[in-house]
Amino acid sequence: MNSKQDMIGLQFMRLGMLSLMAGILFGVITGLQFVFPGFLPELQFAKSRPLHVSPVIAWIFLAAIGGIYYYMANHCKLKLFSPRAATWHFWIFLATGLVILAGYVAGKFGGREYFEFPPVLSIPIFLSWMLFGVNYFKTVFKSTEPWPVYYWMWGTGIVFFFVTFLESYLWLIPYFRDSMIREIMVQWKSYGALTGSWNMLVYGTAIFVASQISEDQKTARSKMAYGLFFLGLFNLMFGWAHHTYFVPSAPWLRTFAYAVSMTELFVFGKIL
Repeated sequence: MNSKQDMIGLQFMRLGMLSLMAGILFGVITGLQFVFPGFLPELQFAKSRPLHVSPVIAWIFLAAIGGIYYYMANHCKLKLFSPRAATWHFWIFLATGLVILAGYVAGKFGGREYFEFPPVLSIPIFLSWMLFGVNYFKTVFKSTEPWPVYYWMWGTGIVFFFVTFLESYLWLIPYFRDSMIREIMVQWKSYGALTGSWNMLVYGTAIFVASQISEDQKTARSKMAYGLFFLGLFNLMFGWAHHTYFVPSAPWLRTFAYAVSMTELFVFGKIL
């Protein structure tokens, strides 16, 4: 057991809980401002809403990342490839998050939905995720046994975060930015797929925890679990259509995408 690896995993999870509490607090404030426009005039709705959204998204990623770091050491018996890189990952994430929140309070925006901070702040997020990705794959490749489904889910979530996060910044290219419909379509397509990437992290973590509680690894190696993985992968790549209702698209495409998402949740519930 590597105590330094244990600590960094717990630090991520603790920061995730603080982020969740901040998101809930600003969510309540935002809701009250929506119902009562004169509530807290010092903190306008335009500031309180991203102060709610960003910490909640950060909570999802922080909890999943912390769990992966911690579980690999304590339950998967895998020594982390680089605890130092994991520590750098934590501090970069924390410092960037504090700068983003301070920028919101000061009214410094410049991004798009979900990522309303100035685009330059996406660079340290991307670099920290690179540290996470290299650390993860260098660690799990040490395993000589066939991978349980949660290894595949975690790895897929990490890889597709890179793809979808980069895609969400295509609006910086004039070809997309100069057309409102084109920009909105690509933006919300990327957000739908980004949601699929963090779903992979969440599903993998949930199946891992369920396997530990039941003390039965068959759950993580069952046909249904791998069925969920491939359905989630399909949904990640093609099921984002129900995130783009407000741009022209065929009704059947929206219905199909919604049906895939609901089937995914049904299968997930059956596994649990």
